[in-house]
Amino acid sequence: MSLPPDQRMRVDRLLLAREERLARIHAIEREIESLLGQPYPFDPPPADLPSLARRKRRKKRPARKAKKTAAAKALAPVRPLRPDESAYRITYTGGGGTLRTEIHHDAEALAVFLAALAPADLRVETLDAKGNAVETLHPPPALTGPENGTTVLPS
Repeated sequence: MSLPPDQRMRVDRLLLAREERLARIHAIEREIESLLGQPYPFDPPPADLPSLARRKRRKKRPARKAKKTAAAKALAPVRPLRPDESAYRITYTGGGGTLRTEIHHDAEALAVFLAALAPADLRVETLDAKGNAVETLHPPPALTGPENGTTVLPS
């Protein structure tokens, strides 16, 4: 039986109230038996009590692995920053063809970002503490300009 969540919660609350009352009945019957000093012939409780029902165990689904795109597979893993480097600068063309530049400080977070984004026109550089480029890790030929690593958008 499939119920909307709000109705299911109401049914569950009512079933719990029923079970609490049956537990109270059981306690009263035990108290009567202790007063009489012998078992009293009470009718047995119904066999379909929620507390007696066996619940099915849900199988845990294995975690889904993100599928890597061809561009993500082509990217080399991001290496950790060296002592003379303080951050990664990535430059790529985002939605609508706009050139975007982002600064990342964590290699693992950057790797996750690149795997999810995997743009074809990507440039990854390491920066020193002043923000100057130290090393270019991933330069696609279409974005690398001739003069001091400037970024040129493809036409």
